[in-house]
Formats: sequence, structure tokens, C-alpha cells
Amino acid sequence: MVSKALVLPKYLTFISAEEPGGRHLMNTRSCIEEGIDDILESFEATKNCVTSIDIFRLGFSPEGSKNPKTVYVSVDDNSPASG
Repeated sequence: MVSKALVLPKYLTFISAEEPGGRHLMNTRSCIEEGIDDILESFEATKNCVTSIDIFRLGFSPEGSKNPKTVYVSVDDNSPASG
């Protein structure tokens, strides 16, 4: 049996500068991404394998502002961490 959460629709919304904390997040985004990249580069399984880092709201609510802020990291298919 498949978990119900795996088949529910998910909603992706970009974070607006007008929402609380949005402007600060946009201003510090590059620092956040660099910090995440530095951490991932320190592990053999993800070193030189990060293909993208992004920040947005992702969740199950059709009203995007109710979904949590999410940091999305993708790695190359050849990375041991991609399993």
C-alpha cells in the first residue's frame, strides 16, 4: 500500500519579497546557497555533484502562502547520494 501523502498533489510557490521575511531571504539567498554548497562539498557522496539549490514554498495546501519554506537540493544522477 502506498502512503496517501505520496499521491497527494503538491503545490510550489515562489517566495515573495512582500511577505514577512521575504525581502531578507532574497537578500541573503546567495549566502544560504553558498553555505549549503560548502557543506555538501565536504562530503564525498555529494562533492562536485550538486546540480541546483533553490528556495521556495512547497506543500499540500493550494494556498501557497500556507506551505513551508523549503530548500530544494538536487544532485547529479551519478552521485552516491542520489539513490
